[in-house]
Amino acid sequence: MSTRLVILLSALAALAPFTSFALAGPVNYAPNSQWEIFSGEGYDARENVAGAGVIGAMAVSGNTTGSNSIVLSVAATPNDLKVGDLVKVSGRDVDPALTAAPMRVTAIVANTSITVSAPLNGIPRISRPAIALPVNIGMRAGSMRTGDAADGWSKTTTLEVWREDNAINLAPGSTYALGVKKDIGSQEYLGTTNLDVTRFRGRTATFGAYVYQKVRGGSGTWRLFCNSAEGVITSASAPTQEGYVWLELPCNVSLQAPFFQVGVYFNGAADDTYYVANPVLALGASIGVNNYEKPAETLTPVNGIVPITWNNAKINFPTTARNSPHYYDIMFDAYAETGGQIAPSVISTDGQLEGVDAGAVQTGTGFVRAIGFRNNAVSPIVVGGILPQSVAKVKSFTTMNITLDGAGHAWANSGVPGDVWTNVALEFDRFHLK
Repeated sequence: MSTRLVILLSALAALAPFTSFALAGPVNYAPNSQWEIFSGEGYDARENVAGAGVIGAMAVSGNTTGSNSIVLSVAATPNDLKVGDLVKVSGRDVDPALTAAPMRVTAIVANTSITVSAPLNGIPRISRPAIALPVNIGMRAGSMRTGDAADGWSKTTTLEVWREDNAINLAPGSTYALGVKKDIGSQEYLGTTNLDVTRFRGRTATFGAYVYQKVRGGSGTWRLFCNSAEGVITSASAPTQEGYVWLELPCNVSLQAPFFQVGVYFNGAADDTYYVANPVLALGASIGVNNYEKPAETLTPVNGIVPITWNNAKINFPTTARNSPHYYDIMFDAYAETGGQIAPSVISTDGQLEGVDAGAVQTGTGFVRAIGFRNNAVSPIVVGGILPQSVAKVKSFTTMNITLDGAGHAWANSGVPGDVWTNVALEFDRFHLK
């Protein structure tokens, strides 16, 4: 034995009474396991915290004007509404700045007002009565009659799903849960789609998940399943108890398996509500509670995501540099401007950007007409892709990476004050998840 190895072993032995060397847990291969991307769904009225119905709309008597920080006057605010939720404003003759897309709530004064920020630096010029409806990705109109759940997962078409972010409904260690509401009394399912079966052929894999059946109208609960060439196997049904329950199910996958799927069967009554958190698919015969490692994930969605406000858009950059010299910018809220399809926790996105700038090409200056993105308004800044103008009145194209600020925002800017782009289209087709 070498002298160096003896010294190392002696050092470890000396530390043993004081130090615990924990081994890393199994690698989690479950896709989109924090439910961050929903490219195949729209949005609708938001479910309440109890999982027992939607949050009602608020009557808006009027709004402030002249600023992008907009106060909506309301006589009653729902108890379940919180800062960070999305609201969709509608009504006759309402200023278009308020109706372009859902907006994120930035402040609440109970039974008095809510504050929002309009997309594309929208500034309302008129005040009108309106309706403000709390919304969330998925829900009834957004997810019913489609087999898509969050990307990487499919579901029964009659199942209503959404991204749940109320802390009281989350499992320890989860960023989000998947809210699930049954529409029929018979069995419904949530399952993975397009797993790479070659990773699992000839091996034992185990699927586990935390599930909380919050609303139970009968005796039925839930169970896990594996589906492969040998057919479907299931776990025992979960017990009828309050709070989250962890189950796991080992699955033997044959060497010739043409496919492999895992998921959850929901066996409750119609209108039963569940929350699914931290699904784990790992190699090996067991997982254990909270015993896994989730590597950073690159996800290609079922559909490219086009922000509502960046589809054949006109982008008017301000005439004043507000945050740094030569940054004439507007805030991009990826969460709100996609109706919640992109979660606030998403790290960065890849895609394409195109548009037309009719202004004179800048020559002899260091500042060009462009649409560039960065993750923060002020330092420290990570710069993303840049779409420069090459020829006046001719469409420009580029691939685009946008790093977000950790809360679903980025900043779009031009180097020229008052720069105007038309026929702008932004599409995301890859996401980098935690």
